[in-house]
Amino acid sequence: INTNSSGVPYFVQVAAVNSFGIGPFTNSNPRAIEVSPQPPSEPIDIFAEPLSDTEILVQWNPPLENGGRQITHYKIEYDESSSFTGGGNNGPTGFISLSSVKITPVSDI
Repeated sequence: INTNSSGVPYFVQVAAVNSFGIGPFTNSNPRAIEVSPQPPSEPIDIFAEPLSDTEILVQWNPPLENGGRQITHYKIEYDESSSFTGGGNNGPTGFISLSSVKITPVSDI
């Protein structure tokens, strides 16, 4: 069963059906369950292109699954190494956190 939101109690019941009709419903045990919030899936269709010697344009589409909560931010990491270990503590050279509210959809015309 795919639900639209997490942290909300859901009630489940099941009935058997045959050619004569539907039988009585039986409630699940436990009677109510909550779907656990999860981290979102990865953004899709990531595209990067240089704008100048010091700027890169990065575009993407939102994840297919938001994990049951609205996406609030995107973390964008950058590095000169494809392993993203060129910065301090074997991490990326840098990163920015971008509010999802500030994201402007771009469509091809």
